[in-house]
Amino acid sequence: MKKPSSNSQPAASPHGDRAARTPDPVVEEAISRQLRKLYDEVASDPVPDRFTELLKQLEQQDGKG
Repeated sequence: MKKPSSNSQPAASPHGDRAARTPDPVVEEAISRQLRKLYDEVASDPVPDRFTELLKQLEQQDGKG
C-alpha cells in the first residue's frame, strides 16, 4: 500500500491549468456563434412523419381520458 505524501500542495485539477483560467471572450463568442448555427439548423429541420404520428396518437389518448 502506498503511503500518502506529506506534501501540503492541493491536488491538481483533472483539467490542469485550464480550469483556473478566465475564458477568452473571442473563443466564447466563436463557440456561441457555432452553437447558434447548429441550433438553427436543427430547429429548421422538418419533424419526421413518425414523430408527428406519435404526437397525434398521444393527443387522441388525452382526449379519451
